[in-house]
Amino acid sequence: MKTYRYFFLVILFLLPMMTIHAQDDIQSQLNSFVAEIAPKDGAAVSARITIGDKTWAAAGGLVDTTKSQAASPDDRFRIASMSKTWLAVVVMQLVEKGTLSLDDPVTKWLPDDLTSQIANADQATIRQLLTMISGIPEYLNDDFYAQVGQDTTHNWTPKEALTFAHNLPASFAPGEGFEYCNSNYLLLQLIVEAASKKPMHQLMREGIFTPLKLENTYVQIEEKGAPFVHGYEDFDGDGQIDDVTDYNDGAGLGDGALVSNTADLTRFYQGLFVRHEILGEASVQAMIDAGKNENEYGIALEVSEGDHGLQLGHTGSVLGFSGAVYYLPDLDATVVILYGSQSLDTAHVDKLIEIAASAGH
Repeated sequence: MKTYRYFFLVILFLLPMMTIHAQDDIQSQLNSFVAEIAPKDGAAVSARITIGDKTWAAAGGLVDTTKSQAASPDDRFRIASMSKTWLAVVVMQLVEKGTLSLDDPVTKWLPDDLTSQIANADQATIRQLLTMISGIPEYLNDDFYAQVGQDTTHNWTPKEALTFAHNLPASFAPGEGFEYCNSNYLLLQLIVEAASKKPMHQLMREGIFTPLKLENTYVQIEEKGAPFVHGYEDFDGDGQIDDVTDYNDGAGLGDGALVSNTADLTRFYQGLFVRHEILGEASVQAMIDAGKNENEYGIALEVSEGDHGLQLGHTGSVLGFSGAVYYLPDLDATVVILYGSQSLDTAHVDKLIEIAASAGH
């Protein structure tokens, strides 16, 4: 009995030390990983792993490659299509209030002079826009980017950007296929603004930013916010990397509106999936269930099974920026990686998930 009691006391003594060692090991792995993928004189990279109430963050590269300021874990980036999940939350909030129905036709909220010029817009529903099964044509095409190249500072409105989808053929009849298409989310922006009689940035601030106390997230162009890291890409195809930080490729629109950082993205995912602070559980489950099919895309969510169970999240890419964020319920873990470049690699996301999984070993 004394031997057993002694062994038990030793375990109690060692457990805190083992926990500290595991946490140190996660930070060490994360630091090494970011150092490996982010050249010291290159574009910024920021990564974060959160498990329960514990979080580890690391950053590499430079805020601006022409200056010496090293990137930090708190730096902000354009988060591109990761913003779609935030707009979808706004849609679902309006559904919970009874303002909208997912089965409302687009034509209930948008005028004929808009819907008649975009294939399938006069037939699709809000649900089909959210889940990318509307068949509506893509506005982000060569003609659009050619116009961006001619005037990199032009501030686009959703209606103006959608003119690049005018009179293009539908990809398929609504509900008869799947195609990732940004035009869907410009239409959703216009719908929530018409239904609520408020601009999208106000809806996001009232429904998400303020309740979650997010201090580093804002809708680009429409709101004034703190600066973000520089973004880099060979925009003109001449083999030289360009600083495209201030190029406006539809910044602030519903398909890629936000500037944020890894901490706020993590907080958003926790508020959505763990604490249910911004949507009811039934609404969140509906977002997930919509993606349990061969498309693996629900209501602005990539829904897939990985080596460590269900993965819920979204990737994103705009001029000079890319990234990904995922929540893994079985690990109670959120992983985020943001780049000031087009460096997003699924292997990087997998590595973050493996580091998170190692915490339980």
